[in-house]
Amino acid sequence: VETDGGDHTLLLHREQRARHGADGDIRRLANADEEAIAAWRRGYIVVEDAALADAVRSVARYRQAPVWVQPGRAARTPVSGIFLTQAPDDALKILADMAGLRLIRLPGGAVILAK
Repeated sequence: VETDGGDHTLLLHREQRARHGADGDIRRLANADEEAIAAWRRGYIVVEDAALADAVRSVARYRQAPVWVQPGRAARTPVSGIFLTQAPDDALKILADMAGLRLIRLPGGAVILAK
């Protein structure tokens, strides 16, 4: 795949990724994990030794309402797991439990993970 970002052109090969920014710049990202992509195609989110806040971001994209994690040590807690894309609220509950946080539900479906 070749992408054109105004003054920059980037040729991507298998497993390579890039992000086209609002400023028109193209930024190369870390290579894709083929196993994680295969799992995602089967409806799973794979999280391996990620900070809780990063894992929550991965799960939150499968919800319509926003999710926040209280900043601090718990947000940096390393977590791992395999979660269903069809059950993001179950995944959030498990992640909160892993970090010793409560899942606080707000009107409109928003969720906060906090002490």
